[in-house]
Amino acid sequence: MSLLIAPQLPRPDYSPTEASIVHPSGVLVLLGVLLVCGALGTVIAHARRPTPWTLAAVYASATFAPVSNLLVRSGVVLAERTLYSPSVGVALVYGAVLAAAWKTRPRLAALTATLLALLSIAYTVQAIPIWHDTLTVFEAMRIRGPDSYRGFALSAAVREGAGDHATAHQYFVQSLALYSRDPNVLNQAGSNALVVGDTADALTWLDAALRLDPDRATARTTLAELLARRGDTARAGALLRDGLRREPDQRTWRMMLDGLGGPARARDAMPTSDGASTTAETEKW
Repeated sequence: MSLLIAPQLPRPDYSPTEASIVHPSGVLVLLGVLLVCGALGTVIAHARRPTPWTLAAVYASATFAPVSNLLVRSGVVLAERTLYSPSVGVALVYGAVLAAAWKTRPRLAALTATLLALLSIAYTVQAIPIWHDTLTVFEAMRIRGPDSYRGFALSAAVREGAGDHATAHQYFVQSLALYSRDPNVLNQAGSNALVVGDTADALTWLDAALRLDPDRATARTTLAELLARRGDTARAGALLRDGLRREPDQRTWRMMLDGLGGPARARDAMPTSDGASTTAETEKW
């Protein structure tokens, strides 16, 4: 809400932390309810007796509603681009307030308008340089939004691609400390952990990625290989058999299962035409 009311330095990302999702602030929830009730009340008031003030508020509410996650799940909690249209309604309100103030206190109105304009220009000048390249954007995400996991995750992916695996690992740790339910980040972090030799984190992150998204083939393959190397062939086999039940045509998993328990066991684990497994003993992972 403050982004609409007053000029301020924008953040490239506004992803919430896991703690804020699991344990939301009661005060913020109450404020959100009040905002929704206020918007509905304004719409009703405008329908009964239209005024320039209610028109501006209705315009802001109507343009923000589609991206507010109340009517439709947009997948974006908040971003400056979702506020472009609603900001027009707020600008109309500012204009009306300044126009009314101009009639009685023109100097105060002029001073207020000038200060708002200068503040907006200053923030704009500061915001533009971060879009110079990908690295500067991700750096700004980390600095301006230290509670956003995406800034650290994207920085980790860039460092990983550049071969700086140690720095990437640090960024992955910071990202997952803020939010640990993104299967894509978990999968990337698990692969990176293997490169730097941290098998404990690799096991934890790959296992979490697969639990959140059982169809993630790369995580399943990497985790099965890691388990097999650590001697946990029972769990690796169960992981592969569960994968083959989901994707019977995965040759890589068949070959890995052959190496763990022999061709006969691999064939027994294959699903039949009706989708049921022919193995006499099933294992749950």
